[in-house]
Amino acid sequence: MLKNFLAMRLIHGGHDDSGVLEIVTTAINAGDLLVVISRSEETEHLIGFAKRVGAFVLTIVLLTVKQDSTIGNFTDDIFKLAFL
Repeated sequence: MLKNFLAMRLIHGGHDDSGVLEIVTTAINAGDLLVVISRSEETEHLIGFAKRVGAFVLTIVLLTVKQDSTIGNFTDDIFKLAFL
């Protein structure tokens, strides 16, 4: 639900939105923003994805409930939420 809310706000703000694992997804380009949303912070496929996209010149942000995590090691910014 949080992903859908964030995607709608980005689209209304004039930005493009593509979700991972959606049928139609645009390519990652330099300057893009990747938002990772994780409650467990240790989901293997998200950790692998964050590692792989780190080779591109883009900003990776993590929305989470836990400050320290494996995924957080591969992100540029971490936003800790009280709930998720």
